[in-house]
Amino acid sequence: ATALDTSQTAANAEAAAIQRVLVVGAGTMGSGIAQVIAQSGIHTTVTDADSASLERGLAGTAARWERLVKSGRLSAREVADFHSNLTPGTIADSTNADLVIEAIVEIPERSRSRLWVALRGDRIAS
Repeated sequence: ATALDTSQTAANAEAAAIQRVLVVGAGTMGSGIAQVIAQSGIHTTVTDADSASLERGLAGTAARWERLVKSGRLSAREVADFHSNLTPGTIADSTNADLVIEAIVEIPERSRSRLWVALRGDRIAS
């Protein structure tokens, strides 16, 4: 019997560096995920199908950072650095992302099919 050579399998590959993340959904969960990723130093783009939700999510993140500055847990410089890592965008930014995180309201017929069609350009069978 021939031995199985697993030296070239994904399990043995080096982890890819994640430098750009797209978070789809700017609600409570999505904006929180985007905040943590931006704080870790990774360029993070956040998008939402509803522009008002996107604005609220970004404003919520800014407010949380401001509270951390006021409490002395973060410096204004740190928060400025975090802000530079967080930008609004569109689903088209997925082409430049190393990782896409879906954090949208779970309505199976709407959320999954729209997201996957946007990301893959395919039709999803129902």
